[in-house]
Amino acid sequence: MPGAVSLADQQDLAPSRGFAAPILGSVGEATAEIIEESSGAVEAGDVVGLSGLQARYDDDLTGTPGLTVIAAGVDNDRAVHEVAPVAGTPLQTMLDIDLQTKAESALASILPASAIVAIRPSDGAIPAAASGPGSKGLNTATYGQYAPGSTFKVVTSLALLRAGLRPEDTVQCDATTVVDGKSFKNYDDYPSSGIGTITLRQAVANSCNTAFISSRSRLEDGDPADAAAALGLGVDHDLGFPAYFGRVPPPEGETEAAADLIGRGQGARLSARHGDGRGLRGR
Repeated sequence: MPGAVSLADQQDLAPSRGFAAPILGSVGEATAEIIEESSGAVEAGDVVGLSGLQARYDDDLTGTPGLTVIAAGVDNDRAVHEVAPVAGTPLQTMLDIDLQTKAESALASILPASAIVAIRPSDGAIPAAASGPGSKGLNTATYGQYAPGSTFKVVTSLALLRAGLRPEDTVQCDATTVVDGKSFKNYDDYPSSGIGTITLRQAVANSCNTAFISSRSRLEDGDPADAAAALGLGVDHDLGFPAYFGRVPPPEGETEAAADLIGRGQGARLSARHGDGRGLRGR
């Protein structure tokens, strides 16, 4: 068409440019490193996945371009060989667009590093995983490393059950307990009715710090780490994007061993785990 000009452009399919970026990743022109590692499959100017799921599943998402070999004749040209293009295969995850948008909006004004990870207990799906702007680009939702706090008592409870303690067996929940000179206590508004000799079931329900620490003699070295691994913590998983799965290294001394049981030690570190999420890419 005389006078017509074709301009290449790209349109993001996500609701916003940064939508679920730490997980879905980004797309752009291939870097020199990607071109070199592709062994000729990628050329300068090609659009490829640069991070996250976009990079991990780039081959599937990209598809294969078509090819036509034409023999040029004096009067006309004829195709002597044709290969039909193959469309890329969409990657389906379980991120919910509305929930993800709300999670990102809720964090928009939070100044410190922050994250929201929503888990659907029925099947382990993650419908939302957002990192706030205060994280300064760090994927705190799936790669942040923080002490787990009382959520680690689930791991400690499993270790105690494996060691033979039953839910109705009694443990000692004192107001404070001292380990190697370090004093531990319960949270400020801990119920007074939960102090004294209580069952393990009550200790879990009330989240009694001292009960778990006083029960440490029932555990062997490595029991908490083994229990954590049984629950998937500290075990690598191929999720296709950066994720930290926790670690429970051997404690350095009695004080740290006690602190680890209630998720406050220097060793125990957890982060959000990601199942499947929901996203697309088109070219």
